[in-house]
Amino acid sequence: VISLDSDTVIFEWRAGPCQGEGPQHEIRRMTKGPDGVYFISYVARTSSLPPEKRATWLSIIRKATVNPAQNLPP
Repeated sequence: VISLDSDTVIFEWRAGPCQGEGPQHEIRRMTKGPDGVYFISYVARTSSLPPEKRATWLSIIRKATVNPAQNLPP
């Protein structure tokens, strides 16, 4: 877990090559909204992100906003 508060958790996980699947590294943010839980993720097919790329994507994920009202049909 990278960060945690009452409405949001940001975490990352990695998986190495296993049973024919390649490696994967994911940074994910889960945020509680008024009508559900929202996920914002960055996934790379690598065993480890370079530090600069990890820092960039953490910043993007932390700053991202969710506005479900914009997604409603007219």
